[in-house]
Amino acid sequence: MIDLGRLKSEFPQLSNISALPQCGGQKEVCLAEWGARPVILKLIKTNQASQIRTDREIAAVRKLASPYVPEIIDNGKKPICGEIREYIIEQFIDGQNYRAVIQQQPVQSLSAVLELSKTLFKAAADFENASLVHRDIKPENLLIGRDGKIWVIWLGPAFGFSFSNSNRNVWWCWNTWICPTRTIQEFETRN
Repeated sequence: MIDLGRLKSEFPQLSNISALPQCGGQKEVCLAEWGARPVILKLIKTNQASQIRTDREIAAVRKLASPYVPEIIDNGKKPICGEIREYIIEQFIDGQNYRAVIQQQPVQSLSAVLELSKTLFKAAADFENASLVHRDIKPENLLIGRDGKIWVIWLGPAFGFSFSNSNRNVWWCWNTWICPTRTIQEFETRN
């Protein structure tokens, strides 16, 4: 567990730092304020695999600048409690993931399903315009804000791709439920 007192000295730009219950594993998460703005502080234990995912997530979010993906405000590395940690300070979304929503209400209204679909299509268009594939869209990686806005999170698995314009149309026609990574690799080797 991270010493919150030491965190306050390591991140003087943040106030009201408090640990969130989902801490543990390779990442600890805190709620804080950047000025009057609520933010999330992610503290990631670095190893080669986590560094690759973290770098990929930061690059994807910055490249996207999508209204459906929380903004990264600051990031870097710092010695924290005796070890070097990667940190990400990002926009806080007050809400719950879509898994929790459907567990509370398994049957969603038609308008809610249409809004979710519309948002996912718009987010997918943002991803495609940035030449990115998310690779892990699932209820746990969708946040529903208290204001009803839908957010796509966890871009660690995202990666870049490129298709010629002629190949892009084929991708949308024949790929209905296939892992994008494998499909893109197979498609690129055939063409």
